[in-house]
This record gives sequence, structure tokens and C-alpha cells, in this order.
Amino acid sequence: MPKPNAKKADAENPILSDAEIAAMRPARDVLGKAFVDRQMASQRPPENAPYRYEIFRDLAGAFRVRFRTPSGEVLFSTEGFRTRQSAVSAIKTIQDTASSDTIEDVKQTAPL
Repeated sequence: MPKPNAKKADAENPILSDAEIAAMRPARDVLGKAFVDRQMASQRPPENAPYRYEIFRDLAGAFRVRFRTPSGEVLFSTEGFRTRQSAVSAIKTIQDTASSDTIEDVKQTAPL
């Protein structure tokens, strides 16, 4: 599971690395199981966390869209767009057509 962006963490609820969480497990005897369990639980995404679209700029300066699960996993990302508005339009197109009943298996006939 990818770890959330540490820049978004605040001083009261810091984002712990996987190594820091693992290091806390032996601390249960000293700090108490409830304290450590609360710290570890704060690292899990909320059960009702939303799926989300993110618009970002790639290294070439193009706008891209990625779709993340509540746990932070990237399900897909798009091609680069010249403008942010084009990226927003791509999101709206995906949202409008995502409920399509069509699933198409495409057989590759020529090598990529």
C-alpha cells in the first residue's frame, strides 16, 4: 500500500512509514496495546474513503489524470493533456460513460 504524501501530514497526526509502524509493535509492552493500535489504525484509510481523481502535471508539463482507490492505489492514469480544462473534460467523460454495460475483449493481432 503506498504511503500518503508526508507533506500533507500535520504535527498532531504525522504519517508514519511502514518501518516506523513495524518498530512500534514491540512498544506495545511499554506504551500499551491501545496506544499502538490507535497509531497503526490512523494509518489506514477510513472505511468510507472515496475513490478520487487527481489532476497533476508530469515532468513534461502536461496535465494528467489518475484515479485512486481509497487505499491510494492508482487504478489508471491518462495520457497528457495540454490544458487543465482538457483533463477535467476527460474526467467528466469517464464519469458520464463509466456505467456502460459494454465490456469488450480485444484480441491483439499485431505485436506492439
